[in-house]
Amino acid sequence: MQKQKGEPRLKLLIVEDVLADVELMVIALETAEIQFTYDAVDNLKHGEQLLQTKHYDAVLTDYRLPQFTAYQVLQLLQQSAQEIPLILVTGNLGEEAAVECIKAGMTDYVLKERLFRLPMVLQRSLAEFALRRQQKASIVRIQQQAQQQAIINRIVQAMRETLILNEVLQSTVDALHDTLNPSRCFIFQPDAQTEMWVNHASAATLNREDCLGVKCFIYPHYQEALHQGEIITISRTDSTVPLALQDFVTIWSLNSVLIAPLLYQQTLLGGIILHQCDRDRIWTQDEIALLQAISNQCAIAIHQAQLFHQLQQQTQWEKHLIKFLAQ
Repeated sequence: MQKQKGEPRLKLLIVEDVLADVELMVIALETAEIQFTYDAVDNLKHGEQLLQTKHYDAVLTDYRLPQFTAYQVLQLLQQSAQEIPLILVTGNLGEEAAVECIKAGMTDYVLKERLFRLPMVLQRSLAEFALRRQQKASIVRIQQQAQQQAIINRIVQAMRETLILNEVLQSTVDALHDTLNPSRCFIFQPDAQTEMWVNHASAATLNREDCLGVKCFIYPHYQEALHQGEIITISRTDSTVPLALQDFVTIWSLNSVLIAPLLYQQTLLGGIILHQCDRDRIWTQDEIALLQAISNQCAIAIHQAQLFHQLQQQTQWEKHLIKFLAQ
């Protein structure tokens, strides 16, 4: 496994009590032009300490050492929670013993008299574990996407259960608060003069009554980005926060803010805003994607409610007109 220039070196832990054997392993790997660094230990206590305090790419261990065996090294590796290969490098190992080692969780083995195989076995083991990590990450991602979709479906279903816009928006902020657990979660909307006001706050919002009916002081500083459909993240420590906004950040004890516009066909209908006051919070891509998806659905719900209201007004006007003409 040849490492290209500039790639990080492998970090190996070698558990071996014979210094000459350590040197032979090093020579075998260097001959194969593998770039690596290593720590060598000959006792369990030192090995345990290193596994708990340092990160490695693989462990190479003899099968039997004074007062302990490779099984105990494997146990220490498993306790360390480092998911890396453990390769036996041993003087002799019968077929039955080799099978038992693999069953126990050891990755592979190399006989000391055939150390030329060590680079190949190490390469194969590292590739196997890399693939395993990719597969595990893919499974986790699929689970997260399924969970996110379930949350979106639940919120959208709550939207569809009523045609009353106030109930739709309130159920949205309540569900988002339950899911993302911010300090505050509310929706701001424009008035006739396009000023943005907080009209809905989740039931669990911190100082909820102080938030309702308040002008959205953040909007004027980010209105262009919001009209472009951008998600806004703000941190107390962010040097790009406008100077005029910093006093509000302090007054409202804002450590982190996340804002999603309610945009429908290039028309800004408001926004959803989350405050985190008790800690610095870095919003994850999954959280941002979830808020984006909900804001899209919420914007559609607002647009549909506006159309429904216009239809009601038109129907009412037509009734009055018919009544007038009938007179």
